[in-house]
Amino acid sequence: MKQFILVILTIILFTTNPLQAKDKWLELTSEHFILRTNAKAEKARKTIEDLEKFRFTLGALTGLDLSVDNRPPLTIYAFKKRRDFQKQLKTNKNVAGFYYQRPDRAISPLSFEDGKEIWQLKGLEVIFHEYSHHILHHYSPFKYPKWYDEGFGEYLSTITFDGKIATIAEPPVHRFLSLHDTKFWVRIEDIIRARAAYPEKGRTRRGRKIDAKDGLYAQGWLLTHYLFSKPEYKEPLNAYMRALNEPNISDDQAFQTAFGKSYKEMESELLAYWKKGSLSVLGYDFSKRMPDFKVTMREMPEAEAKIQYDEVRHLTGNRAKKFKEAQKSFEAALKAGIRPDDMRLYLAELALYNDQPDIAREYANAILQTKPDYAPALQMLSSAFAHGKNPLRFKDQELSEYRALVTNALRADKYYVPALLDYANLFLHSDADVRPNAIEVAALARKLAPDSFPATSTHINLLWKSGNLDQARREAQLLIDWTGNPDYKKQNRETYRPLLEASGNE
Repeated sequence: MKQFILVILTIILFTTNPLQAKDKWLELTSEHFILRTNAKAEKARKTIEDLEKFRFTLGALTGLDLSVDNRPPLTIYAFKKRRDFQKQLKTNKNVAGFYYQRPDRAISPLSFEDGKEIWQLKGLEVIFHEYSHHILHHYSPFKYPKWYDEGFGEYLSTITFDGKIATIAEPPVHRFLSLHDTKFWVRIEDIIRARAAYPEKGRTRRGRKIDAKDGLYAQGWLLTHYLFSKPEYKEPLNAYMRALNEPNISDDQAFQTAFGKSYKEMESELLAYWKKGSLSVLGYDFSKRMPDFKVTMREMPEAEAKIQYDEVRHLTGNRAKKFKEAQKSFEAALKAGIRPDDMRLYLAELALYNDQPDIAREYANAILQTKPDYAPALQMLSSAFAHGKNPLRFKDQELSEYRALVTNALRADKYYVPALLDYANLFLHSDADVRPNAIEVAALARKLAPDSFPATSTHINLLWKSGNLDQARREAQLLIDWTGNPDYKKQNRETYRPLLEASGNE
């Protein structure tokens, strides 16, 4: 039986000033984090130390083994001003941070700014909330519905540390505005049914139409807090999560079967818990178990500080409107000797984005002159080779050359997700039989990048092609069940209809 894991997800709010030369940017590095920020050094150092403590605490509380981790460190871009964050990342005014899964790494841009009032969001809460997503998505065998994903993120976002003593479950005061007047609570069924997408519209308990997203965060936190406070709900909560991770199980069916009660009954319990006005706070002393954490810090040279906005936009896929600006920025940084491997790789990615595979190849080869076994550069060569082509139409010589490029990248780093996917796709894009190790490689890519649609679809398609139809159908149906965007859900249904109809699943 899979172990149910308590973990986390996202919030939202933000910042903006154009980057000035006087803006000092710092890079702090620990074992599991890279923090880039224009905030003060003291705050930055305490934050990255607390992040390591937070990670340790999550492992201790959930029973997860986080000691072996083949994933790259989470890179956090912490903007000291909320409006700066919002402007540079083109978010709306309600967003304070987000989590973004690239095939090769995870990125989390966010605002470091604390609200001026007690009821306003604190920057550190955003960081803890976002990192909770990272752990939940990468280490849990389950997917979690939005109410729990965000609710548990809020539950742990207020964690504080006094040395190695952790205090957990203090209320996120900024959510009280949404909870204060219970007449405007979103109906619990509207929150529970928002499995894979944030609800835009819902109804209050009295039937009035209302924007449901704020309610999902606030009431999701309260429901999580309530369920954790009741030992008798531990197994029903586990059962609910297990049910949601089975194909063709509706939200109503999973909830009512696991908890054995109606939405109205659970809502009444939740109202009583809130009106009681007494919420438990938990303390854990890890003095004898938590290690000390090593942190290094450096101040970025001016040439590197100037590229931070372009870099975070590029890494989060927000490059289209500022393509030429980013290109000039990375070229200037490369000329100044700033992280030349990163800059060349970014420029190669931009070249491919602009349909210039020859230029991408030049940048990759420049990296390989000094780092011949650097997997990202080797994988870039295979991407440039295949760019704009259909591997199914490769002649024997072309296919042999492409296979060699893909294999070289995978040998250089067997945990580099883009190389894993290239290798797995060799068996989709040719008439060759699917080898067992190809399915294993695709499964590993999916494990390392669980929020990556290419990793998920490649795994399913290999199962399908290899004749593992039962598992392929199961995974395809789960993909459809957990797709929130209606257009993508429709697309996935059409893609996998032949597979699913053969078994009568749809």
